Amino acid sequence: MSTFIFNYSQAQGTGPQLNISVEPDGPDEDDQEDIQIECEAEGVAPLPDLTVSVNGKEINTTETLEGPDDEGFYTVTSNSTLSKFDVDGFEIRCELFYANPNITHAEFITTEIYDSTGALTSTEMPEETTEMEASLDSLQHSRKLTVD
Repeated sequence: MSTFIFNYSQAQGTGPQLNISVEPDGPDEDDQEDIQIECEAEGVAPLPDLTVSVNGKEINTTETLEGPDDEGFYTVTSNSTLSKFDVDGFEIRCELFYANPNITHAEFITTEIYDSTGALTSTEMPEETTEMEASLDSLQHSRKLTVD
């Protein structure tokens, strides 16, 4: 039996997109709000899979797979609800990979650090950046004030 490695360098789709929202407290051991974590990738081929982890530990999720559509693409969604206590201050990571272990590919990962104060931080590079340009103009106020 021979094994081959397929290098899928022309990945299709959006890549994983991570959405985090606050929900009212559900049936768990604490009285804190819950956090809904949803990871989704659209228009993906070949057959995809998603994993979601919090602070480096994979969590149980409910996964929905749609497709393939007429063009052979899939949409995959993975979600889970956790107590705010379990995610506050930790990295939430969503990774897209392909179900076939013989397919090698670049990493498709999205990460955010959840902060209960409402601030979400991302470890990804910004899509747009602004570069500062040096100016020869003085930043000092040059107008003289005369007092009578």
